[in-house]
Amino acid sequence: MKFKFKLSPSNAYQKQFNSDYLNPVDIDSLDAFRDICTHDYVCASYKDNHRCKENFLSATCVPFDIDNDHSDKKEDWLDIKDVSNFFYGVPFLIQYSRHHLKKKGSKSPRPRFHVIFPIDEIANEEDYRNLKVRIHSIFPYVDEKALDSARFFYGTDNPEVDYVDGYRNLTNFLKELDEADAFAGLDDGSTIPEGSRNSTMHKYAVKILKRYGLSEEAKEQYRLEAGKCTPPLEKEELNTIWKSALKYYQSTIATNPNYVKPDEYNNTTWDEIIPLDDANLPAFPIDALPDALKDYVVDVAESTQTPIDMAGVASLAIMSIAMQPRYKVVGKSDWEEQLSLYCMIVAEPSDRKSAVFNQIIKVIQSFEADYNERHSIEVLKSQEEHSSLEKRYKKATKDFENGKITKDEYDDAFNKYASHKVIKPISLTLDDVTSESLTNEIENQEGCIALVSSEGGIFDILSGSYTNFPNIDIFLKGYSGDFIKVSRIGRPSLYVKNPRLTILLTVQPKVLENVVNNDTFTGRGLSARFLYSVPKSLVGSRRFETKPIDFDNKKRFSDLIHEILNEPRTITKFISLSDDAYSLLKDYYESFESRLITDLKEIGGWAGKLVGNILRISALITRARNVRYDAFLYTPSTDDSAEWMVQNDDMESAIRLGDYFLEHARYAFDFMDDSTIKKQALNFMEKLKASKANEISFRDACRTTKFMNKKDKATAVITLLVDNGYLREKQGTSRAHNRGTIYEVNPAIYDEEHPP
Repeated sequence: MKFKFKLSPSNAYQKQFNSDYLNPVDIDSLDAFRDICTHDYVCASYKDNHRCKENFLSATCVPFDIDNDHSDKKEDWLDIKDVSNFFYGVPFLIQYSRHHLKKKGSKSPRPRFHVIFPIDEIANEEDYRNLKVRIHSIFPYVDEKALDSARFFYGTDNPEVDYVDGYRNLTNFLKELDEADAFAGLDDGSTIPEGSRNSTMHKYAVKILKRYGLSEEAKEQYRLEAGKCTPPLEKEELNTIWKSALKYYQSTIATNPNYVKPDEYNNTTWDEIIPLDDANLPAFPIDALPDALKDYVVDVAESTQTPIDMAGVASLAIMSIAMQPRYKVVGKSDWEEQLSLYCMIVAEPSDRKSAVFNQIIKVIQSFEADYNERHSIEVLKSQEEHSSLEKRYKKATKDFENGKITKDEYDDAFNKYASHKVIKPISLTLDDVTSESLTNEIENQEGCIALVSSEGGIFDILSGSYTNFPNIDIFLKGYSGDFIKVSRIGRPSLYVKNPRLTILLTVQPKVLENVVNNDTFTGRGLSARFLYSVPKSLVGSRRFETKPIDFDNKKRFSDLIHEILNEPRTITKFISLSDDAYSLLKDYYESFESRLITDLKEIGGWAGKLVGNILRISALITRARNVRYDAFLYTPSTDDSAEWMVQNDDMESAIRLGDYFLEHARYAFDFMDDSTIKKQALNFMEKLKASKANEISFRDACRTTKFMNKKDKATAVITLLVDNGYLREKQGTSRAHNRGTIYEVNPAIYDEEHPP
């Protein structure tokens, strides 16, 4: 092999959650690669050999997964020759995956393999991922779900491997492709040089098929473009490239329901413009909250001049903190949910997150301080008594060993010490904690605690900033109530039968990006447990003089929370559903379930928990409304035997809140992918509006703003503007035009009612 491939093997075999790998090994033969493939492996090196994107150090090769999931037609599937034809002259290793020619899920058996290309060394995690994203953009057959910088491949029994030789690495291939493709067609003498002909022609073929469909016009454009290849490509090779592009067009583009067919493309009417400003997320449905919550939330939002979402979401979390030790909700005979909520509010530092927190959380803190003060003497006596019993037990142990006391006397000392329950101060909320301290505290607080913070520092801890082996089990089990057992050296083992954890965080957008892009958080379902809220900022429109918080509204909210906190924790109260509420939830579930494999497929992990969260929220609303019902007549009652029961209106309110969180979650999981491009597009549109132009060439667009002087950025901005209805490609123009592709400008942008 002319090129060496640096791979890091693992001692593990097909272990999804293993993150520990050995030192990188230089692979310079097929036999050496086959040995590596008997275990799981990665194609990069990581700090302390612990695989995660934050630990990325460097890579000299880049891997891709090709599963042929783009089509169920055999004739559309790619093989090694297709890859070699596209990445002409680039060597690569091939490992056939464990599902090669086997059924995988609902997909029929088909070729499935991994390819690994050599590259110039990359020592930046973002650059490495961007390289993968770029390859996907020009060769969309690679799995777009496997583009992260910490991707590993499973080892296989008796690995089936292969190697395609070449003379240049992928980095040089892309450089030559850029030279041939960047601003191509700016003059009639432009050529496509050897080394980039295959890839350039493939991209062009896909583009004109999308533009003209499978037509003689498309073929003629393809033949004209092929004339630029220097030296010319053989006819057979041009046919192979065309067929490969046609495969992708027919299996992926033409079948997309949003694809505009060629005969519809050139109509004279414009589609409605989709605004480029901040995501049009739904407002928090404040009317879904019972009056005791709603009135106080409105007052806090007004007083602090903050989006009502902040206080609204926080009020639900406060209800959860109060109720989780004492209540559960019953969805049906075999379905119970505890009332823990994980809430994340995303806002900039200037959005007054702390001001809202201080108003909402002080209700919990005041109860905690008052309770501990009232019980301080009991706590002290209990601790002193426990200390006395411990001394007696230790003395009895020695006396029994020396034969000074009887077995019964020893047992009596032991039983009194072991059975004595120490009264501890209550701690309802924590802020800056590690997983270990949180686990200890949740045991000390009889299985219930809340993590409340106006920052997102906990995710630095969980992502491994302070340890190479972050433990997120407590965060997973605290949501679902799964049994916790921790063996500790030199100390008694820790047991928590039914842990209940509520989380309320306000974080900056960067923290959200790290959470939704962290492989461990997404892979193990932590990010899927959060209810996300991304309020629209009020910065720039806030008033100085505001209405103060009404005392009665604040007292009513405080009294409700304190009333629940004063209820005994020894008996769990069950909140049931009325028949109407049950039917409403059932109907919602049945209509929602099919969406998990259609429009919500990309956030299926999160969406799969939504109905359960709606059920939990319905119970919070019911208790906050503070009306109980006769167990037999189902009418409101103040009798001691009356029960808490979710009514139809409560369930409707919970579903409205669920729909709010759904749209915000969809935005959260796609949060950082296009925000920069949108900002650049807005900047470009402002300059375009000032020019009053009715059309613009690609080259002129690139000259408009500094950030568009690179072709990939300019292409991303133009594509976004076309997709959103601001621009469209002018008929009869292409890269062969002396100014590049010409784009018509939607005249609606000059209407004051249609800002960017």
